Amino acid sequence: MDSAKVEPIYIKGSRDDAACIMVHGFIATPLTVKPLADIISKCGITVYAPVLKGHDTDVYDLEKATYIDWIDDVRKAYVKLKNEGYKDIIVCGPSMGGLLTLNFAEMEPDIKAIIVLCAPLRPKDKSLYYRWRNIKEENRFKVFPKSPEIKNNPLYGYDSYPLKKDKDIYTLIRNAEKNLSKIKCPMLVIYSKKDHLVRAVSAAVILKKTKSKIKELLILKNSGHSIAKGPEIDKVEVKILSFLGKLGYKVQEDQ
Repeated sequence: MDSAKVEPIYIKGSRDDAACIMVHGFIATPLTVKPLADIISKCGITVYAPVLKGHDTDVYDLEKATYIDWIDDVRKAYVKLKNEGYKDIIVCGPSMGGLLTLNFAEMEPDIKAIIVLCAPLRPKDKSLYYRWRNIKEENRFKVFPKSPEIKNNPLYGYDSYPLKKDKDIYTLIRNAEKNLSKIKCPMLVIYSKKDHLVRAVSAAVILKKTKSKIKELLILKNSGHSIAKGPEIDKVEVKILSFLGKLGYKVQEDQ
């Protein structure tokens, strides 16, 4: 990632009882979830977005990191916020960050609420399930065309990734779905019909198998996979603030 330095995002809120762990996606960084962090912080909630292991240097370090490391990164963030005195912890994440949110909520029953965006429980490219099983050395990295954000600012993430990491994402998918019934906290689930990577039916899987008494859903019509940077972010903001408001976290006038 050249000489650029990826840093966590920490937005101190006016409330002393609630904080949110904001989990970024695969080959992404906290900068990509900053719009979501800004929305949640409007309720006075402190937001902390850690850097997942292997996402702050180069793809060779990412190649060495595993899903276990990433779940541990979320747990470390949870412990950090608990040690700072926050009683209520919300976890939010898009894409792989959504998978990590589900996995962590299944392990930690004291989570106050979760917000899951476009988590790939049903990816459109089914080769993700098996292509990592037989990777040739010369083809071990998959290169993406550089998006304007990455091309102009490497702090937004990598433009390639190790194909062997598909196994980690597959494992997160499998484990998340297997243990969905363990989730009982309030949840907001957001997907888009025009997501080119994830099938929106993933939302139905989550809503059907979780045991939460409070479940809310937003299906977007015109957004892609990067919902936080999409054309319907205003709708996302309204829904998130409404959801948090029902949990007792109203928008703070001084935010």
